[in-house]
Amino acid sequence: MDVHVFCIGKLKLSSPEAQLEADYVSKLRWPVHVNEKQVKKAYPPEVLKQEETKLLLSSCPSGVYKVVLDERGDLLSSRQFADLVQQVQEHFQGIAFFIGGAYGHSPEMRQKADKVWALSPLTFPHFMVRPILMEQLYRAQTLLDGHPYHKV
Repeated sequence: MDVHVFCIGKLKLSSPEAQLEADYVSKLRWPVHVNEKQVKKAYPPEVLKQEETKLLLSSCPSGVYKVVLDERGDLLSSRQFADLVQQVQEHFQGIAFFIGGAYGHSPEMRQKADKVWALSPLTFPHFMVRPILMEQLYRAQTLLDGHPYHKV
């Protein structure tokens, strides 16, 4: 299963968040493809979200399960997320996660998703979401493997 992460904004390679993300990616057996996107023009927020939606979806391969990370999405426990990952492995070529910009996702982006997932009711900056997502993917992998990393 390929893991695709499409995000608005770039991580500085030397940042602690990028290093933490890379650490979890190195532990995953699934190939991870991170695609950073940026809209170059200044737009009003609603137009900007539409432009970001076009950018995020334009590179997404077909045959993948699309997960939009959004504070209005479903809250999942780590075990529920692991179950979702297992179902995706069985029925799809891969999984794609979409991390929005400062104004979040457009309604169209949420409608095109197979799943809208909230990491928390809190709003996080994109540079923190990426390592959290990678850690949850690693946790899902260890849960599916019966590894004792997940203690609860």
